[in-house]
Amino acid sequence: LLAGAQGVVNSANPGLVGPARPEYWMFAAHAGASVEEALHQAAGPELLRACQALPLREGSEGVRCPEGEAVVTKGTLGLLPDGYVIHAVAPRWHAVETSLPALTGAWRAVLRLASDLRIRTLSAPALGCGAKRAPLGAAARAWAAALAEHERSARCEHFE
Repeated sequence: LLAGAQGVVNSANPGLVGPARPEYWMFAAHAGASVEEALHQAAGPELLRACQALPLREGSEGVRCPEGEAVVTKGTLGLLPDGYVIHAVAPRWHAVETSLPALTGAWRAVLRLASDLRIRTLSAPALGCGAKRAPLGAAARAWAAALAEHERSARCEHFE
């Protein structure tokens, strides 16, 4: 999955606290099945330390990356040692009118960071389609809209 990738997208939570989150108690039966868990396991404790080193957002309670946004950390020895991990926070899916713009915003932020870092190959999951419950079709529309917008900008000339 990551062979040749210079970056990977982590479907993260707003606190960037890794997979051990009490608010996801209802998914305990699926422990170990999320992208976030797989990435943290592959990266080792370095990834969590890098996430915890990112600043908390002013006026928030434990939020390092709000829904609809993305932040980046360097890869770790166990996961893309010469690359980057882009942590994107998808919204909890409620309705297309409110959730789709936030999911599109998360993809915009991912593409902007990848472009700024000159990442040519990026491995990414279907953001929002797991615990956040986004319908696959809507998630694909969000990705396609963000990518089309990014392609129209001058920022995507280095992507393969």
